[in-house]
Amino acid sequence: MLLRSPSSHVAASGDNLPRFSRAKPLAASLGLSVRTLFRWSEKGFISRYRVNARVTLFQVDEVNTYVKAARV
Repeated sequence: MLLRSPSSHVAASGDNLPRFSRAKPLAASLGLSVRTLFRWSEKGFISRYRVNARVTLFQVDEVNTYVKAARV
């Protein structure tokens, strides 16, 4: 049986692997709408990774970097 942590991030802490998150919890943590994340990915500002037809992941560090760069 696979146990999921309460967080939606998909990399173990302490690893040097990139952390990924689904759109809804990531948008909520940044104060953005889910649609904004998808719009940014459609315009090529950030990458998204489709795992299957229902699951899309975003790289947390990439989104954070873009948000910091976009803010004045």
